[in-house]
Amino acid sequence: SKQLKKIARESLMPRLGEGLYSSGTLNPTGKKETRDFFRRLPRLCERHRVDRVLIGATSALREARDGTEFISELEQICEHKVRLLSGEQEALLTAQGILLNEKNLEGEYLLVDIGGGSTEISELRDKTISAPRSILLGAIRENHTFLQCEEDDCSPPSTTAISNLRKHIGTHLQEHLPGVAYDKIIGSSGTVRSLCKLRAKKRRKASTLTASELNELTHLLCTCDFETRCKIEGIERNRADIIVAGAIILEEISKHVGASSIRASIFSLRHGLLDEAIRGSSD
Repeated sequence: SKQLKKIARESLMPRLGEGLYSSGTLNPTGKKETRDFFRRLPRLCERHRVDRVLIGATSALREARDGTEFISELEQICEHKVRLLSGEQEALLTAQGILLNEKNLEGEYLLVDIGGGSTEISELRDKTISAPRSILLGAIRENHTFLQCEEDDCSPPSTTAISNLRKHIGTHLQEHLPGVAYDKIIGSSGTVRSLCKLRAKKRRKASTLTASELNELTHLLCTCDFETRCKIEGIERNRADIIVAGAIILEEISKHVGASSIRASIFSLRHGLLDEAIRGSSD
């Protein structure tokens, strides 16, 4: 069987969906950052002797009026195909990335990936994935719509704003997860990993949260302004504005399904895409 080995990793958070939910179009600054990265992509591939490139486009590009046009522009820049994933495809590939790489998956889990504009959820029972779905709840989307936290103007959100956000999330969960109950959640997004790191502080193990710990963290984050959040160990500055919305989404999902524990996974969509490509090439 083929083995994956990471030789380099470069991370960029261009926030293509910032402002999308009022304007209907991709964020201009985010588009510039993405173009710049795609221009560097051929040099990166040459440096690391890459002979195949996989590119997946997700929520913001699915939704934006200029999404298809921007995908074509990126394909021209880097001369590689950009695959626009449906929400269901994104959820399934994310679940596969977790299933094929994460250890100790006996039993039942709800798999949750909180993105900027959508949250992908799948069910895992006895190592079998079912019901992959995408819900229009995201950390950037809900921050923009309900909390309005921005780096230069981010006081703690009002109790009314938080209450309205919780009701909004609850409505979506009633529609998309009716009657779903799970004791354990595995979260594969930066939001979940950040919250677990925040809980762990100086412990080496930074991969689990109890439901009560999540509630405490969410309450703490809701009472802080942006700069205070930035000073909390485990929170990156580029996530400090949207971490509150992400935490509230996770907390509401946890309550809705009756989960007692949340476990962070480092495996996600890119691992599912890689596995699909490897299996396809070996068929």
